[in-house]
This record gives sequence, structure tokens and C-alpha cells, in this order.
Amino acid sequence: MTLFNLTEAEKTILMDETVIDLKHSLEVVIKNLLAEYETDLESNLNVSKVEVNFIVKMDGIEV
Repeated sequence: MTLFNLTEAEKTILMDETVIDLKHSLEVVIKNLLAEYETDLESNLNVSKVEVNFIVKMDGIEV
């Protein structure tokens, strides 16, 4: 798809969808990494449950 053939509204929609897809992908990756990190900590510390919380900020806004 070439962007120069799109209207400004279509470009905005495409950009918004791309940002939403990126946020979702990052969320999945971060959650998977945290789950793996929690499992490693539980094993290494010999405890039954570790919970790690995080806050993600994009452009200074928590998401």
C-alpha cells in the first residue's frame, strides 16, 4: 500500500491502528517476559509465588 494515494483521514486511521497494534504487541511481550522473570525468581528464591507489577508510560502517559 502506498501512503500517497491515501486521504489524510485514511492515513490517520492507519497510523492509529498501527499504534494500537504496537501497544498490543508490546503488552504481550512485556507480560510474557514478566511471567518468565517471575518463574525464574520463584525457582531461584525457592518461594511459591512472586508477583511483579509494572507501569508503562508512553509520551508521559501511563498506558
